Formats: sequence, structure tokens, C-alpha cells
Amino acid sequence: MAEPPVTNPVEDPVDVPMTDAVQNPVEEPAVDPMDVLMEDPVAQPVQNTIDDSEPFEVRESEGKGLGCFATRDIFAGNQILLEKCRLSCGNYATRAQTVDDLVKNYKKLSQEEKNQYLSLYASNKWEHVRDIHHTLSEFGLPIEEKEEYARLYLVYLGNCFAVDDGVRDQDGTILVEARDGIYLKASRFNHSCDPNVTYSAMQIPGYWAATATRNIKKGTELCITYIPLFPSREKRQRRLRGWGFTCRCTRCEGWDEDYDKDLLEACRMRGLVPEGAEGIPQEDDEEPEHARLRRRVELAEKLQWQHTLFFSYHDLAVYNIFLSTDLRKTDADEALTVLEEAVHILDTAIPIGVQLYGDNDATVADARDDLKSAHQKIQRIKNEEGIV
Repeated sequence: MAEPPVTNPVEDPVDVPMTDAVQNPVEEPAVDPMDVLMEDPVAQPVQNTIDDSEPFEVRESEGKGLGCFATRDIFAGNQILLEKCRLSCGNYATRAQTVDDLVKNYKKLSQEEKNQYLSLYASNKWEHVRDIHHTLSEFGLPIEEKEEYARLYLVYLGNCFAVDDGVRDQDGTILVEARDGIYLKASRFNHSCDPNVTYSAMQIPGYWAATATRNIKKGTELCITYIPLFPSREKRQRRLRGWGFTCRCTRCEGWDEDYDKDLLEACRMRGLVPEGAEGIPQEDDEEPEHARLRRRVELAEKLQWQHTLFFSYHDLAVYNIFLSTDLRKTDADEALTVLEEAVHILDTAIPIGVQLYGDNDATVADARDDLKSAHQKIQRIKNEEGIV
């Protein structure tokens, strides 16, 4: 899991920068808890304020340890969490430097905060355990401190988010170290390859901000993604092995069809699709994942649920960008086609995002970064193929 300071996140930032959405929060309407996906999009609020009553609780998640679950119905675009970073360290060239900085900042915490950090998941990969004990043996520490700091470093490896990219000169020489941060609440979010929450640990310096990407019913687990969402399950699983687990999310083991069914039912209730319309691509379709994401866009367009539509557009565009990498190996023309579609989708999505969340919002920034990436990939393919 990871994204690093203009300032050290351990230090108290002055105030949280106010995005357009923060300056103009919308009151949440009364919602039928059984009908969250049937709400009119006009009523869907955007809440991006610091709120002690986050809409989730941490409890056991089957087969995953602890996880975060919605305690109320949540709308696409709603803020899930805005958490201040209390512990960070530089991403130094040597383990000893990183550990030294991590321990130095850890010592600034209260005993209660220290206990909370040490209660987080710790990497149990044998090479990590071996390496940290070897490094700490050079510090000449008492056994109690050595064990405490070993645990701290393993927690860091299992939960850190990049919070600052650092600074390099034109030759790539590091001028300011990149930094990683650990968050007590954000660390409790589990992974899914079909996440219902997006986040940024960089947009608001010193804070981890998470937003719902779809309407979420009370009791649903809230998940983020730890990795790039490659179309290939094999690629995703290979990347996730570095996290020490095999992903058994609904995308890897069989899609969670409830969300797709709810979108389809919302359209049916409004007479936007015929009674017999299919909303869920079948597993034997040629590109079932691509078809599913396209269908979500189609249904969101019919409903004109702007928040849902923005994130549906973004999901489809990102899928296309990753798909183009696989297609490039065998069919440059098809790779260009899906990239050009991604550009068109993002050109449509970004103005919606700006209107909903403001020009400086993290989700809008992500969409712009993806648009830039798509343009670069298109130009690269054209150069390689000699296309003017």
C-alpha cells in the first residue's frame, strides 16, 4: 500500500487545505436504508469535512482479520475518512537510516499511540524478520527495545503508504528523501480488485483521504486497492504475493453481482431498460470484465447519477489503459483503439468530477494523471509504428 512531504507528516500541519467540496458541504438527506441505490442522483451529497463520526466500524472480516464495514448507507462521492498522519519516516537508501528515522519519530508518540501502532498487522515474511533483526543488532539495544523496534519496522512494512515523492535533480540525484506514512485507521482497510473506495495520501499534505466510488449499503465491507488493477488476474495475484496473501476478492473469485443488479434494478424502476434486459455479462463472454465495466457506465448514464458516473467512467478508462499494454504485444491497432477510447472517456469524466468535487480534488487529479498517461502511450505506439 503506498503513495510522500512538502512537510513531514509527523509535524502538525497548520490547517487542512480546503477544496471546493470542503468549503461547500451538502447536507445528507434522509435515506431509506434498504434503498440506497434507488436514490435520485440530485440528492446524493458530497461530504468532504473532517468528521469524527466516520461512516464505518472496524470488525472481523472473514478470512482477512480485521476490516472496515459501513455503519450507514454511503453515497458515491461521500468522504469515508480524512486521517492525519502521526508517524512517518524517510525512504532512505539503507535500512539502518530508515529504521533510525522511524524510531526517532515513533519516540515522539504518546504511549497509547505507540500501543495502537504496534497492534497493527506486521509483516511476517521471514526475510523481513531476518533483515530487521540483523539491522537492529548493530544498534546495541537492550533486548526489550530491540523486539519493540523490530515489531515497529514490520508494522511499517505491512502498512505504509507513500506520502511524499521527495525531490530529485535532473540527473536523478536525490535531494530530499521520499517519505512513507503509517495511519492507524487507513491501515484497517482491506484490499479488493473491485474496490468501492479510492484514496490519496498526497493530495492534502499530512492526511490520508478516502472517498466512496459507488453507493454502498450499510454492512458492506469498504475496500481499497493495494496495487494497479491489471486486467489479468494472474498479474494481480503475482503483485499481491508481495503483500503476503492470495486475493480472493469478488473480482478474482467471481464478481459480486449485487452492485450490478442494483444498478439494473434502479433503471428498471424508472423504465430506462426493458424488463428482460441483461445487466450482468456472463463469464463465457469474450471480455466479461470489460463488458461489465462498460455496462456499469451504460446504466449510470441512463440514471444520470453523476457521482456514480464519474467513477464508472474512470474505472473503465483505467481498465483500457492497462489493457492496451497487453494488446500492444500482439495488436498495435487495437491497443490504440482502447487508448483513444480511454482518452474520450476521461475527457468526458473530468469536467463532471470538477463540477462535483472541485478542480483540486484528488480523484480529479488521478483522472488527469491517467489522461496524461493515455496520451503518452498513444504517442509512444505511433512513434514505434511510424504512424503520423
